[in-house]
Amino acid sequence: MTLVVGALNNDYALQVSDRRLTGFDGKPADDESNKLILLHGVGWRCIIGYSGFAGAGSFRTREWLTTALRDAAPPDFTIGGTFSRLTSLATKTFVENAAVRSTAPRFRRLSIMFTGYIAAQGGGDLHLWIRHKLSGLPEGRR
Repeated sequence: MTLVVGALNNDYALQVSDRRLTGFDGKPADDESNKLILLHGVGWRCIIGYSGFAGAGSFRTREWLTTALRDAAPPDFTIGGTFSRLTSLATKTFVENAAVRSTAPRFRRLSIMFTGYIAAQGGGDLHLWIRHKLSGLPEGRR
């Protein structure tokens, strides 16, 4: 199980996590997997970490999340818009992807944590710490 820890102050934002992926059987599957992504948009920059569902079949959460973040940023590249569109993309993927759907619900949990800064009006940085949990399970299957 991955624990993503985030911290920030006036000068720094950081996240740490392990790099191990564990199979559904509890045995290590990969010790060299990054679970953190750096992203910036209009007036904001964040470290994004994930914990939970690492993948199944041909689906890999790291690759999906990187692509989903790229696709979620346009058209406005704001943190609010990106966050909202990412939530919609995650729900759609977890409902429609066959490899994800074939995984037992207890293994499909996914948490994504954003830690970073958003520019304040008039200059300077406003500290932003967002944690959002995405489960992507369709109603009636929880």
